[in-house]
Parts: sequence; structure tokens; C-alpha cells
Amino acid sequence: HADCANYMSQAIKYAGLSTNSTWKAESYAWVNVGGLIDYLISKSYINKCTFADLKTGSLIVCNSSTSPQIGRASCRERV
Repeated sequence: HADCANYMSQAIKYAGLSTNSTWKAESYAWVNVGGLIDYLISKSYINKCTFADLKTGSLIVCNSSTSPQIGRASCRERV
């Protein structure tokens, strides 16, 4: 899952979140989905919500039976 966590970390950094000694390129919190989720929760950057709470560009983390998945909310409007 390093590719998706790395991609999301780059996007979050580009959006303005500053890196630090825990969350920086190549760190566990940067490239590992579980590490990224734990870091973002520990800093109160993400929290649980419902689909109704999501906005365009929201970070989405879905826990499946095999492993957590991370992605981004669609920019398509509801019809």
C-alpha cells in the first residue's frame, strides 16, 4: 500500500500540511497506510464521519476486511 499512502502524503503536503520528524518523505507515516492514518488521527487532522459529511477533495479512508484503503472523494456533483 506504499503507493497510495505516498500519493496521498504528497497531495496533503501540496495542500499545505507541513512535514515534521514523524511525517516526512520516506517515513513510515508517509508511505504506510496504517502509519499515515495513525499520524493524521493523532494530530486530529482526520476523524470519523458519514458520507453526507464529505466534501469534494475529502480524504477517505475505508477499512476493509483485508487492509485499510485510502483515497479521495470524487469531484462529481450529486444528481
